[in-house]
This record gives sequence, structure tokens and C-alpha cells, in this order.
Amino acid sequence: MLWKGRRQSANIEDRRAGRTPGRIAGGGLGTLVILLLVWLLGGTPQEVLQT
Repeated sequence: MLWKGRRQSANIEDRRAGRTPGRIAGGGLGTLVILLLVWLLGGTPQEVLQT
């Protein structure tokens, strides 16, 4: 496969370093759902957050 010496495409956009939508600082939507479930079932969400 020859790929050296050929022109590069101009329609390429690198989004690897971009921010992901729906991400919350220090956690995520899944963390909030788990904490809400723990709270609704009578537990303390602070116990879940301790590592």
C-alpha cells in the first residue's frame, strides 16, 4: 500500500481532545443515577461516595 508522498485530505477533523456532552465534573450521569437509587432505597449516598 503506497501512502507516502501523496497529498493529505483537507476534510478531516480531529475531535479526540474535545469535550463529551453530558459529562459532569467529578462524576457522571451514571453516578447521579446510582446515588438517587441509593437514596430512594433508604441508604445514605455519602456511604457510596467514600472510597
